[in-house]
Amino acid sequence: MNKDKLYDLLKNFKDESWNKSQFNEFLSESVKIGEVDELDFKKDWVENEKICKLILAIANNGGGVIVIGVEESEDKYIPSGLKSFEDKARLSNNLEKFIPENLIAKIRIENFEFEKEVYGQLHDKKFQCIVIEVDNKDLPYLSIKDGNIIGKNRIYTRRNTSVVDANNTEINQILERRIATMYSHSKNLDFEVHLGQLKILYNNIKKSKVHRVGGLNEQLAKSIKSSLAGVIGHEENVRNPKYPELDFEDFISECISEKQKRIKKELDIN
Repeated sequence: MNKDKLYDLLKNFKDESWNKSQFNEFLSESVKIGEVDELDFKKDWVENEKICKLILAIANNGGGVIVIGVEESEDKYIPSGLKSFEDKARLSNNLEKFIPENLIAKIRIENFEFEKEVYGQLHDKKFQCIVIEVDNKDLPYLSIKDGNIIGKNRIYTRRNTSVVDANNTEINQILERRIATMYSHSKNLDFEVHLGQLKILYNNIKKSKVHRVGGLNEQLAKSIKSSLAGVIGHEENVRNPKYPELDFEDFISECISEKQKRIKKELDIN
């Protein structure tokens, strides 16, 4: 597995829960590559502040996965497994002490236990994963309180697989991701508004009209109208001087044409 494949798997892991076979394939191959900024290995659960600081750093870097149960030895990663699972509810409560609610909502903890020998080196081993998704419009993610090793309102990120305070360049990159997402979201909303307006315009113009040509009824109507005209007079159509030069349906048709041009512009269609 190369790093590009690893990044694809990590993205997939963030988007949906995996079964044992998928996790087995991922872990068996990822330990050969080692840690990247989006993936961190821990032999066992470490103190809560360290985990929270790591989660914030990974989140500000775009999200990722922390696998608990992988040991580092002489620059190699060994899937040694956990003796037992930590309670998910207790873990979540601990994370809430330092991590903001909008990120807590994007974190899930998954358990993997391999009882069968079919899973090779993972047989009879347990692993827990912290899967960190992000919503770029919420960036940056900041700690909500001070601790011994974590600071309130500090921006942490990952740099060369280490947890660091973001420098000026990294803060700008984080903010650029937020702005780009919000702009894209705004564009999508504008597009939906334009489509809705176009539908309303189409509802105000008839696709076809009924026009009777010839036939007995038309001749009879003309004869009756002609006979009565001499008795009760007749009507003349006189244009209302206040009526717009462009009649309603012509105006709607013109608006539809202009709205279609605007939608093409939103879609970057020439």
